[in-house]
Amino acid sequence: MADVADDLWRQPFVAFDTETTGLGASSRIIELGGVRFTGRAVLSTFQQLVAPGVPISPGAQAVHGLGDADLAGQPPAEVVLPAFFAFAGDAPLLAHNAPFDLGMLARECARLGLPPPPNAVFDTRRIAQSLGLGSNGYSLGTLLRTLGLATEGLHRALADADAARRLFLATLGWMRHIRTLDDLIALAGPPLALAEFTVPLPPLPPVLRCLEERLGRPALICYGGGSKGGQPRPITPQAFFVQGEYLYLEAHCHLDGLVKVFRADRILSAEPLEGNAP
Repeated sequence: MADVADDLWRQPFVAFDTETTGLGASSRIIELGGVRFTGRAVLSTFQQLVAPGVPISPGAQAVHGLGDADLAGQPPAEVVLPAFFAFAGDAPLLAHNAPFDLGMLARECARLGLPPPPNAVFDTRRIAQSLGLGSNGYSLGTLLRTLGLATEGLHRALADADAARRLFLATLGWMRHIRTLDDLIALAGPPLALAEFTVPLPPLPPVLRCLEERLGRPALICYGGGSKGGQPRPITPQAFFVQGEYLYLEAHCHLDGLVKVFRADRILSAEPLEGNAP
């Protein structure tokens, strides 16, 4: 056991995890879980289902077991995210495969106009890789089994957040020389930050400014991609975001009855659609 006088064992962390409607760029958070802890004790927990406003994909439901009916009556992300950020405060965050969860949080923040909090974020996968613990793989469940830790209940947000906590504390046992956050950074590299995943939007060309002004209200676009070619599409635009080198528009497509992602440079024309979309 490390000396409890060591800074890292007295430092509060918040381990967290998200469950989502899917893995794609238009996916939404449906559950957020967090555990505030030190090396000596769990201090408090956070768990909240989230109404995403879009259907859950069958593949995602097969993983976490949550269906659309489970989310009926739950608060939306604009309520849950600020509550989670208040729970985390200024504590360093911890997640397994953190870029995925940070990407989800960043897209939700961008969609809702929320400023990303400045917390440092450490990735337990990266820490395990720096220690060479993944002889059988680096998934959360595999690493827990490698270190002889329980794996029951995984794939729900609070359970996975607590698993990241337990994995982190177990890896500290392999890091006798790691006593401070600076020591941890020297081992595993600089921490991540939510702002790194929140890419600012470039100036929108004139054809897209109409849609920027119509977020949440119906519009008609002509889209030069997809299976329907240039067929006019009634949509309700929801958010612009950048991924890789392209700008995208997430919108409810009333032609298909689905939330879809459109590459912005393939939107050939756009105009307001008064009243309710068909």
